Amino acid sequence: MGLHNKQYHIFNKPYSKEEYERKLKAFSLGSHRGIQEVKKQFREFTLQFPKKFMHGRKNIDASGDYIYNSKNCRHCYMVNTNEDCKYVFYSSDSKDYYDVFISFLANELIYESHAIPKGNYFLRFCELCANGNRFLEYCDSCESSSYLFGCIGIRGRKYCILNKQYSQDEYERLREKIIQQMNQKPFIDIKGRVYRYGEFFPVEMSPFGYNESVAQDYFPLSKEEIAEHRYNWTDIAKHKKTPNATVTAQDLSDDIRDVDDSILNEVIECANAKQNSCAGVGAFRITKQELNFYKEHNISLPRLCPNCRQLARIKQRNPLQLWHRGCTCAGTISENKVYQNTIEHFHKTNHCPNEFETSYAPERKEIIYCEPCYQAEVA
Repeated sequence: MGLHNKQYHIFNKPYSKEEYERKLKAFSLGSHRGIQEVKKQFREFTLQFPKKFMHGRKNIDASGDYIYNSKNCRHCYMVNTNEDCKYVFYSSDSKDYYDVFISFLANELIYESHAIPKGNYFLRFCELCANGNRFLEYCDSCESSSYLFGCIGIRGRKYCILNKQYSQDEYERLREKIIQQMNQKPFIDIKGRVYRYGEFFPVEMSPFGYNESVAQDYFPLSKEEIAEHRYNWTDIAKHKKTPNATVTAQDLSDDIRDVDDSILNEVIECANAKQNSCAGVGAFRITKQELNFYKEHNISLPRLCPNCRQLARIKQRNPLQLWHRGCTCAGTISENKVYQNTIEHFHKTNHCPNEFETSYAPERKEIIYCEPCYQAEVA
């Protein structure tokens, strides 16, 4: 961790090429137990070194996490080359955004919208609209169009309301009339939430359950909590057929070298199934191509179904939440006395005064440094 221009190092310790290769073999990385042990060692090892308060680089005035090459982006996550954005998740090469989920490739002036790719301008309350749209409101799956209101599936047209064509003057008059009615007679959902013009589509109109959406991956709620919010709930168990498992995860060979083609005939019970926490159907199979890949790269068989594996990967990221914290550099050493600074920082022997918003919760064990303190140690 934190090394530059090095080779043949393990846990920051240098080895000759021969020693390095022998050490890797000793780790038994093709063994499930072996790789779990190495992962545990690595997590403990990284706690000895400072981490920057956010994942990102080459930013100006940014808050959130996983932000790169961006300017004036607040409460944003997984964005690259964005400018003047707030409350944005997963976006690139765009500017002037507010409340946008998944959007990329030269979009501008997008508000409360979802899944907006490639060259759109001034879209509000839209989803899945792509390829150079202009001035769309409350639209779904429209392309290369302009001045649409409440349309779906429109391609290459102008001045449409509810998919009906109008002249420019008729469009503008009817649009104003609809907005006025939306404000005078707003939609009120079963929870009493009021939706006037300026709000995205009501949640209760969604054809999907909260628990089968991406929201559940990042902001998980129980069935009771979902019911309290009056969001939709989908009883996934009713819609999935759980295969009859022929082996459990515990029955699998520990080392990939001990696995033969007979595994292709087995139905493996997901390791989370016994705790009723499986995110999939409770079991899975291994394909021939998959097995060949594992053997070629010396990877042990998975113990989790594909859905649970995906959730495990997501959990390795920091949460989409910020806490106000201060730098934990206490002068010449970290606050927890674990890391000794290698160089004098700008605050010399005093505690660093810098504060910031970070996705590292206060109770976590990581040593969190501000940008200047982190750069001093790793540059």
